[in-house]
Amino acid sequence: MPHTIAVPVRYTQVKELPSYYLNLSYLNSLSAFGFDVLLLTPGCSPSFYERAASVCDGLLLAGGRDIHPRIYGQELLPDTVPALPDTDELDFLCLRLFSRENKPVLGICRGLQVINTGFGGTLHQHLPRWSQTISHKQTERRSQGVHPVCWKHTISGLCSAGEQIWVNSLHHQGIDRIAPGFQVLAESPDGLAEAICRENILGVQWHPEEMNGPEQERIFAYFRSIMPSR
Repeated sequence: MPHTIAVPVRYTQVKELPSYYLNLSYLNSLSAFGFDVLLLTPGCSPSFYERAASVCDGLLLAGGRDIHPRIYGQELLPDTVPALPDTDELDFLCLRLFSRENKPVLGICRGLQVINTGFGGTLHQHLPRWSQTISHKQTERRSQGVHPVCWKHTISGLCSAGEQIWVNSLHHQGIDRIAPGFQVLAESPDGLAEAICRENILGVQWHPEEMNGPEQERIFAYFRSIMPSR
């Protein structure tokens, strides 16, 4: 029986009509590893999200617009473009509920930032102010790796300490202070934390769902490997 992963959706407008969406690349990657997906929209009752955390096997927090900096105790800077409040509310609620249930969580891009700030870390609101060494907002196609990251630790089935992989880079914010209890799992050459982990929670700053190759597939294979047994 497939494991079911809950994924909060994102907000957009289609022909000026407010809409929710999720990039198909997330769904395709989860499907390729045998997951069923439950999409979560804002506005449901608290008990609905509690049931979702109870019956689903894990949570994926996808990319999206910026987290409002008030969540991590900072003022809004001009380069920050916050998501709608209900997007932040839903992501952080799901993170709390699935963590309380001790269910695995995978965060991608914004999802990593939700994990870090949700557990007490902070962000650089605009990386070009912090580092001129690497551009973290690529203009190349999303499937193309544009800079390396180096794994700092060995985790069976996921990574080996000292291994370098090439990743895409589609963000202008990144981790400043890491959340207590987490470790930096991978770094870019300018010292930015590109992956963090704690127990059954993993966050990566790049978009493995948009790339090809075994080193990217290991992200989802590892996520599957830490699913609770039935």
